Amino acid sequence: MRMKSHFRRPQCEASKAPVGHARAYREIFNDAQATLSIIRRARRLRTLLVKAISNCLDSMLGIPTVLEEEFTLDG
Repeated sequence: MRMKSHFRRPQCEASKAPVGHARAYREIFNDAQATLSIIRRARRLRTLLVKAISNCLDSMLGIPTVLEEEFTLDG
């Protein structure tokens, strides 16, 4: 960060953008990472619950349940 004069806002050295913009972009990026983390955990929990319910039904009814495979965003 550098200051050219006392009357100008501080700027990032690489992009010459005001420092406030860099902080805002960093916050947006961190929020996006947190959102993706929550989505991944929710999908893992859903998968775990589906498997647990399937196993319970299988043991209670003696009939194997067939689950469809779902596409994952990871690959």
